[in-house]
Amino acid sequence: MVNSGMYGLPTKPFKGDEPVTFVDAIKGGKIPKQFIRSVEKGIRETATTGVAGGYTLIDIKVTLTDGSTHPVDSSDLAFIPQRVLH
Repeated sequence: MVNSGMYGLPTKPFKGDEPVTFVDAIKGGKIPKQFIRSVEKGIRETATTGVAGGYTLIDIKVTLTDGSTHPVDSSDLAFIPQRVLH
């Protein structure tokens, strides 16, 4: 279960065409498309700049599986996951 303002991001090793493969698996419009783009942007930026120890991430697949929005707290910035992949 994902609470308001949170989202599910299972991550696993994956060899794709790009260093990071992002999959939008949201059903029923639970998260507006503009926020899904923000999540993807944050994932790609974090993978490029690195997480723990500053090591970049390659060959991963991140799937956005669940989430919710809140009329007051939801914004593009709130959906950019800074350093969530550690």
